[in-house]
Amino acid sequence: MNKKLLFIFPIALLVSYFLINKTVSWFNDQEQLYDAHQTEIIQEHVKDRFNLLLKLPLSIGYIGSDYFSYNNKMSMSDSPFAKNLLNLNKDILGLNLLNADGKIISVFPEQDNSGAVGKVSQNYSFLKKSVGKNESYWLSAPFSLFQGQQGFVFYVPIKTNNGVLKGWFAPVMSTKGFDKEFKLEEYLKTYDLVIRDVETGIPYFATGLEPDKDHKRYEHRSKIFGRELEFLSWRKEVETHITLPWYLLFLFSIIPAFIITFMMKFFYQRKAAGLQLQDISILLRLTSKEALAKLIDLQNEFYKIGSTENITFVTNLIEQIELLQTLAYTGEEMEISLQEFLPMLKDEIQSLNELIEKKSLKVTYSPDAFKDVNVEVNGWLLQNCVLTNLLTHSIIHAENGTGINIDCKKEDHKVFITFHTQMVVRSGPDLSAVNLDRRMEVAKRALSIYKGELFLQRDLGGGIIIRIILPI
Repeated sequence: MNKKLLFIFPIALLVSYFLINKTVSWFNDQEQLYDAHQTEIIQEHVKDRFNLLLKLPLSIGYIGSDYFSYNNKMSMSDSPFAKNLLNLNKDILGLNLLNADGKIISVFPEQDNSGAVGKVSQNYSFLKKSVGKNESYWLSAPFSLFQGQQGFVFYVPIKTNNGVLKGWFAPVMSTKGFDKEFKLEEYLKTYDLVIRDVETGIPYFATGLEPDKDHKRYEHRSKIFGRELEFLSWRKEVETHITLPWYLLFLFSIIPAFIITFMMKFFYQRKAAGLQLQDISILLRLTSKEALAKLIDLQNEFYKIGSTENITFVTNLIEQIELLQTLAYTGEEMEISLQEFLPMLKDEIQSLNELIEKKSLKVTYSPDAFKDVNVEVNGWLLQNCVLTNLLTHSIIHAENGTGINIDCKKEDHKVFITFHTQMVVRSGPDLSAVNLDRRMEVAKRALSIYKGELFLQRDLGGGIIIRIILPI
């Protein structure tokens, strides 16, 4: 067993535990973010609605203030004005008329508000400060009304043309009556809502008691009609989060940990098998090179005695051994990528150097001619199935002591690479070196994968020319 697997399992287990825990937390965080976003939108709507509902009482206050600023009689009992004004908003509890000393001198309707007549407003001290600031109105915090209810009041100062304070006109709202007008049925099915005055902490509107600190609450503050208000909302039912105890997270983590360990085991087994195959491949290639060297020596001996039949037999044997060596898998992936041609050519010449020296051949090429020659191929396939075959074909058929010239030209997005064997050994009435044997057929088919071509021909001086064409 690979010792690395003993460390992989606990590491994979810890990583899986961490990732599962983080995933659960992420889902919970996303749910909270969504809920917070939705609540923010709803609270903005509630604020706008609250602001809109308060505008009508304030408008009534302005109308009343303007009326009594021109009317010397500070009373609402004998005038239909107050009745018409109250009809604009039937949710208003009543209308109060205060003198400059904050005393309530007239109310409407009298039967419901008579208990307030003759009493000084609970907010008189705040009213004096507001007038001192030259404010056009003052909104009270919720407080206990003389009518016996909880409510709040808009106070609009009444002034003469000379700016002398005559008193205040005050529409009175009860929080109970305001609740009926303000209800948001769809929203309040899911959430409780409190709108309260920040300074006093007393609510203008409330559908439930404020929850404890552990309950998720959403708060938003805004200044409306001169007062700092807080909008507080929370879910009626506690949010359901995904919660898993540590032992369940541990059990869930074991499954991916086993999978990862199994995959790593398979990976190491495959890697070990690949290394073994590579070692075998290297051993076979070394053995075949030794065999080729001995067969080249034997071929040279048959050339000396002129044994055509034995030369043909040895040449075919060399071809078969070299072909098997060429196709020996090295373990590389068969991927296509942009490859420089010159380094592959140098590697192949270097690997065949022993055979070149045995035949006293001179292989020449100009590195500058191959400068910036890049071809999109699989490097292993081009090097082992094309270059190896072309060079060995040229070496085997070259006459001892001659040369092989390699040249390169680029034209019209193609590269033309020529292997010119200066002189070949004749093995019969025909020149077998110009025939497409199995080695050259393999090279030709490998080139066709990349839309390349291969041509083999004699030259007038007794040699052969092998030309390959590849797109660049």
